[in-house]
Amino acid sequence: VDADNVEEFWGLMAPGLDRALYKTALELTWSLEDGYDAVKSGSLFGFYQPESGYSGLYSISHTPKAKLLYWFWSGKHPDNNTPLDDAEVVEYLNTAAKVFECKYIQAEGRPGFKVWANAQGFIPDSHNWLREVTI
Repeated sequence: VDADNVEEFWGLMAPGLDRALYKTALELTWSLEDGYDAVKSGSLFGFYQPESGYSGLYSISHTPKAKLLYWFWSGKHPDNNTPLDDAEVVEYLNTAAKVFECKYIQAEGRPGFKVWANAQGFIPDSHNWLREVTI
């Protein structure tokens, strides 16, 4: 999902993304509208799996040594009981990483995401801590 077709898919993606938004501190820095606007502007890209209702958003990060596909916001439609097709998600991420010439895929998720991530070949890299700064 990109700027050209986000309008077609956003209504299908929003329930899963909304569900994920409030399970972590993601809601402190993003809203659904922000996600839509970022896809529409080309700074984020999306994935949608119609059978399971699973959606996700990612960006491409540039570092001095490599590009990274940063998969940071994903969730499943709350009313869809069809299991996630893990292989399709991983194949999509791998293909997208190659298209964007990314050397790594970095995935962020809540603690329960660890089981899925490990099963798909991701290795733990670090922990993130968040502290609000009073301005």
